[in-house]
Amino acid sequence: MAEAAYEKVSVTLPKALVESARRRAGDRGFSAYVAEGLRMAEHMADLDEFLAAHREAHGPIPTELMEEVRRAWPDPRAVGGRQRKAR
Repeated sequence: MAEAAYEKVSVTLPKALVESARRRAGDRGFSAYVAEGLRMAEHMADLDEFLAAHREAHGPIPTELMEEVRRAWPDPRAVGGRQRKAR
């Protein structure tokens, strides 16, 4: 997705994280890689806000339904069968 305008910024990040990100970015370039990461973080924040508003309006999602969803779509980030904690 092309942006209409760009702004150059300076940030301080852990060296190991920068080195890893540069390796993963490859030909895309470090700035594009970081921008995509920020877009993903913004998207996750939007989803968190949506879910909070939904919980406020409708109450929490029933435990039984959440268990059904987790069985149907296991968390690919789960390690050793552990599921991450719900927020």
